[in-house]
Amino acid sequence: GNISGVLGSRLASALHLGLIDAELKWNKPLADNIYASMILNVVMSFLLGIIAYYAYIFAGFSDTASIIQLTLISLIAGTLAGVILTALTVLLSILTFARGFDPDNILMPSVSTVGDIITVLCLLFAIKLVGFLPFI
Repeated sequence: GNISGVLGSRLASALHLGLIDAELKWNKPLADNIYASMILNVVMSFLLGIIAYYAYIFAGFSDTASIIQLTLISLIAGTLAGVILTALTVLLSILTFARGFDPDNILMPSVSTVGDIITVLCLLFAIKLVGFLPFI
C-alpha cells in the first residue's frame, strides 16, 4: 500500500503537469513510474523476507521456517500485491482525474485501505503456495 500510495502521488503530479494524459495510453512517464514501483516492490519484498527470517530466529522459532521459505513467501506476496495495486493505482488515478477530481485526495485513503486487504490475501496465498502452512 505504501509504494502504491507514492506511485499514486507521482501519477497525480504527472497528470496535473500534463506529462500523462487522462486516458489509458502508455507513455514514457507512466512506464517509468510503473517500472520504478515494481522494482521497489521486488527489492523491498526480498529484503523484508530476509529481515523476517532473522526476526523469526530472534523470537525463538528457528526450527520451523527456512530463510528460503520466508523470503519466497515475501517475494511472491509482495510482487503479486504490487502488480495488483499498481494496476489499481494507475486506473484510479486516471479515472479520478478524468472525472475532475483530485487524485491526491482519493488515492491515498483508498489505495492504503485496499492495499492492506490485498496484501494480506496475497500473503495467505503465498504461504499456501510455498506450503509452509498446509492448513490454510
